[in-house]
Amino acid sequence: MSMPPVPFDAERIASQLEMGRQTMPWPQRRALVKAVADELERSGPREVLTSLLQLLADDPKWEVRKDVADSLLLVSEDDFPKLAARLSQDDNAYVRQAA
Repeated sequence: MSMPPVPFDAERIASQLEMGRQTMPWPQRRALVKAVADELERSGPREVLTSLLQLLADDPKWEVRKDVADSLLLVSEDDFPKLAARLSQDDNAYVRQAA
């Protein structure tokens, strides 16, 4: 018998990251972006998920920010301009190009 999937708790994760990004290693933050993207594909745009992506768009690691840029098409039309504008002005060329 398989176990049911663990619910994705975006609010808890956002609170953890707001306390300090060092609470989660950067490779985990990259995996988190993928999990958020998967959840957006599964359930559609939701404010809590978009808020988490906005938080991760300011991550100190460019790899995390690029992953967020790669998932831009999954956010709502209302949230897209703000997030895309932020990432298209990024200091890193890979992030700007992905946005």
